[in-house]
Amino acid sequence: MSHLDTTTGQQNRLFWLMEYDGDFRYGQHSNQEHQLANMVKAVKNIPENKTIVIWCADNAHDQTGLRFVLYLLRERKKPVNVVNVTELFNATGLQNKEGVIPYASGLIDREHFQAIVRKYSEGVPLDPS
Repeated sequence: MSHLDTTTGQQNRLFWLMEYDGDFRYGQHSNQEHQLANMVKAVKNIPENKTIVIWCADNAHDQTGLRFVLYLLRERKKPVNVVNVTELFNATGLQNKEGVIPYASGLIDREHFQAIVRKYSEGVPLDPS
């Protein structure tokens, strides 16, 4: 898929999904507010004076979404901040009770997640290079 930030690219994605995912057409009309076109418009309409903090983890869904949103925000002058909870969890030496490696934010014990939110609520500015 390419050009997902354009109407043509979004239509091509829908056609591809309809062709390769037989069940896709049954659910495509639900959850309209989370359709790609609406999400692209919402991201592009964030005022320049607003601080953007993107929360993610080290799973494929979060990392794909992070990269797409950063692409949409590539012309932005003000820095975009990111909080990768998996990286912060690992860097601080925290341990889950069950010993689960948190590749998703939902796998971090509640008290550890709350500590990360308190400490990094403003995010970490991305290096502009």
